[in-house]
Amino acid sequence: MGLALYTVLLAGIAGHLNGGRIFRLGKLRLRRTGWLLAASGCQLAVALSMAFAVALDDPRVDYSALAIVAVAIGTALGYGLLAPFLTANLWLPGVALAALGVAANALVITVNGAMPVAIGAVRAVQAPVSDGALRAELDRPWPDDPRHAWAGPDTTLDWLGDVIPIPLPLRAEVVSVGDLLIAAGVGLFVHAGLRTGMGTGTGGRPNGPGPVQSTTYAARSTIPARESTTRGSYS
Repeated sequence: MGLALYTVLLAGIAGHLNGGRIFRLGKLRLRRTGWLLAASGCQLAVALSMAFAVALDDPRVDYSALAIVAVAIGTALGYGLLAPFLTANLWLPGVALAALGVAANALVITVNGAMPVAIGAVRAVQAPVSDGALRAELDRPWPDDPRHAWAGPDTTLDWLGDVIPIPLPLRAEVVSVGDLLIAAGVGLFVHAGLRTGMGTGTGGRPNGPGPVQSTTYAARSTIPARESTTRGSYS
């Protein structure tokens, strides 16, 4: 999350310095935004389910197991609902790059059941911990939430997991290759949107010859009026 926010901030600054204006973002015409809202709703449900499991820490009920199931279902639905939105807007700058990142994350999560996290990458961005504390961390079923799992010898496509340490200001992060692609795509989208507005017509394509055609029509419509005025002056 932090990486995406920093990327948007830097892209906004770069776009403004290159002549972009914030009001042009209001001209963006994204297609199938309902699918994006539905995917966001699934992510919110995942976060609420984890908070629910922590708040109801009752030894009589295994809320952690329920949270794992809810997170798995919500994550799968979230990626599935995001696909129509991304495919409908692939022509926009940066969306294809972000879609590739989403696909990479979805792939590694699907084959492993969770996003693998490299413990070495975590240690690279955090203060050194003792071997005992490290073993205690590895004994946990997940590092932060059910969406993550420590990478190990049995991890498939571990290079697509959270293996890249990013020493961001205020809060360092460990991200995946997919996260980098998503951040780059979002940054490119914001930068291009600030500069051009990227409006679309009814077919989902950028507006192009509309103003030229209307100007030409207006010029033609004035020709009869000029002719009638000229003829009238001779009568």
